[in-house]
Amino acid sequence: MDIEAIKSAKDGLDVLEDVYRYAREGFEAILEDDFERMKWYGLFRRKQTPGYFMLRLRLPNGILSAAQMACAGRLANEYGRGSVDITTRQNIQLRWIRIEAVPALFAALGALGIRHLQPGMDNIRNVTG
Repeated sequence: MDIEAIKSAKDGLDVLEDVYRYAREGFEAILEDDFERMKWYGLFRRKQTPGYFMLRLRLPNGILSAAQMACAGRLANEYGRGSVDITTRQNIQLRWIRIEAVPALFAALGALGIRHLQPGMDNIRNVTG
């Protein structure tokens, strides 16, 4: 897979409408190249967990309010398997996420100001303190 060719064909930030369409159509509808592009929105396919994604949040300096942390925990319980990862760059990762849950996850995170845009790939790394 040539990542540079995938990026050249369609920018990763242009995949959001497709993400919502895939949420309606299901995991099997996702085009192979879009798995790479979805990383720009924090969605990482994990070959170890077929049919599921890991959703990486972007938390500058690792700072969350109590309400934001409670939201991350609630979402992990509701859509994942009840646990979160804290990364070395002070981000949070939610695992066992189905594509069908992504619109609700994005809405809940956005309502509390939690970002998931560009947490990896060709993006500026998170501020770590």
